[in-house]
Formats: sequence, structure tokens, C-alpha cells
Amino acid sequence: MEKNAQEDSILMMAHPKNPKFRLALVADGVGGRDNGDIASYIAVALTMDWFKKIPESFFNSENIEVKRKDGKKVRINFADAIKQHLVNINENIIKIAGDKPGTTFSMAITRNKNDKDMVTSVSTGDSRILKISPNGKVKQLSKDDNLFEEGLKAGSLYTIDSDPNRVYTSQLQYSSEDVIYRRRDKTKGIHILNDSDIRFYNKNNVITGFLGCGQASDTLQKELDQNTENFITEDYLNSGDKLFLCSDGISDNFSNSEIANLMYTSRNSRECLKNMINAIYEIENKKQLEKTNNPPEYIKRNRNFKDVLKGAEDNISAIIMAQNQNSKEKDNESER
Repeated sequence: MEKNAQEDSILMMAHPKNPKFRLALVADGVGGRDNGDIASYIAVALTMDWFKKIPESFFNSENIEVKRKDGKKVRINFADAIKQHLVNINENIIKIAGDKPGTTFSMAITRNKNDKDMVTSVSTGDSRILKISPNGKVKQLSKDDNLFEEGLKAGSLYTIDSDPNRVYTSQLQYSSEDVIYRRRDKTKGIHILNDSDIRFYNKNNVITGFLGCGQASDTLQKELDQNTENFITEDYLNSGDKLFLCSDGISDNFSNSEIANLMYTSRNSRECLKNMINAIYEIENKKQLEKTNNPPEYIKRNRNFKDVLKGAEDNISAIIMAQNQNSKEKDNESER
């Protein structure tokens, strides 16, 4: 079933004093009817204002001196500036929209550090940031904050070195009707989840990271300070690299490698995004049945089965940011 409200908000912009100092953001509202769309809009609106005002000197410096409102000068680093911004968004969502709504937040900022092109990735929730190289190699820069990833951390879901693309579990909570298909090793009681199962599971999963949703700002600040690397990371960018940001309406239907393949089999970024969105809405049920290896009867009897297979029950937002400044290939699409 399709959502009847657009809860995603997106932003692409360049710093007013440096066109190479660029920002891309995807925010996916949480809360359904409880104003999730307002929460994501607040995140985007505040980020737009924040980036315009952030000192341009952060483009190629990690620590700078700024003047506070009381006139005192203090040194601040880029990570601390980002943390302050996240806490401010959290406070404003609760102040304006209340305790129920919230939003994911995935932001990529391109800048120069030590004479090298860098991307600073900031994320909480399950909206993704990918770095895709011209050779098709893809690296996920963000972390998926959801119960599936929590299961991996806790060891209730696990992979093995000989087969890292297959996920195993002996926990019933992951092998019930939450997934469409699984194989079971009867001798060991272990369930094997394939890539399609994982994506269908994630689609109905609960995120564990967000801004808003009644989260106390001092709790968020403590988490940001103690586990900065879970929220903020940096990576080098080479010529031809592209950054792909998306809400889970995309990542629930395409694996990271499939996204990379679409990127480099399309003529340009805009065509890639349009093809991706059309594929999600128009994919044939027969092909999906084959992908899930004939799901059990209880899934087939579900009156929403066709809608679930089409993958059209969530908002879809994506941004492509190209690193090659000569091509200036920057496109974005957002559809419900």
C-alpha cells in the first residue's frame, strides 16, 4: 500500500562562498500520521540555514576560531559544529512538532582536507550514503541504525568468513513471518536469510537512530560525544567518484551493488534515478515471486501482497552527487 503523505525531504546546495564546499541531505520522516513530514522538513530547513552560516574556512581546516554571541573567541572543530547542529535539530523538532515525530538524517559534505578531496558523512537512522567509484566498487559510508543491524552486533544474526553475503540466525524472532523466505538447516536449527529476505525484513524493521521522537537532547549530546564515529565519518574522494544518498524506499528494493550497477549502466545521473524509481513501481510480480523463491501461502493470501512485491508502499528519495567538478553532474529526484 502506498503512503498518502510525503515524509521525505531532500537538500542539495553549495556554500555561498565556495562552490566546491557542497552538501547533500536526505531526511526520512518517522511517525506516519504523527507529522513525520514536518520533522524531516525541519531538519532540511535548519540545515540549509546552518550551512549558509558555517564558516567557509571549514572547507580546508579542521579547527578554526569563532566568536561566540558574548564576544568571546573559542576554537571549534568541524565535528563539534556538526554535533551542535544535530542537537539543535532534535530540540526544534520536539519544540515545534511534539514528542512523537522524528526523522532519519543522512548528510554528505564535500570539502578539502590536507590538499585531498574528502567527504564528511553524517547519519542516524537507515537512510544510506554510498560512495561509488567508476569501476563500480561501492562503499557504504553510513551505518544502518535498525534492529537488523542490532541483531548483527548482538550476535543473534551473523555471517561467516567463507560466505560473507549470507546471514545466519538461530533466533526465532528473525525466522518468523517477518521474512518472506528462508532455508533451514534441520540438523542445526539454523535459518539462512538471503539478500532478498534481508531487504524485506528491513522494510518492516524498527530504526534505532533518529532525531526527534521525544529524544532528550542531553542524551543525544552524550551519545554524540561518546560514539562520534557512529554518527560522523570521513573518507577520501577520487576523480569520478559519486555519492548516492537515499531513503529506505530505495535501499529496501535494491542492494548496494545493484545501485552501483544502475549508476554506471545509465547515461547520466538523472536517467539513473528515473530508471530506479520506475523499476520500483513497475517491477513485475512474477519476477518478484521468482526472487523470493515462491513465498509461503500466508504471504500469497495477504491482500496487500501485490503492493508489497511492487515495493511501492514507501516514499522514495535519492540524490546523486558527482565528484568530478568538470562534469558538474548533480541530479536529484524525489517521488512518492
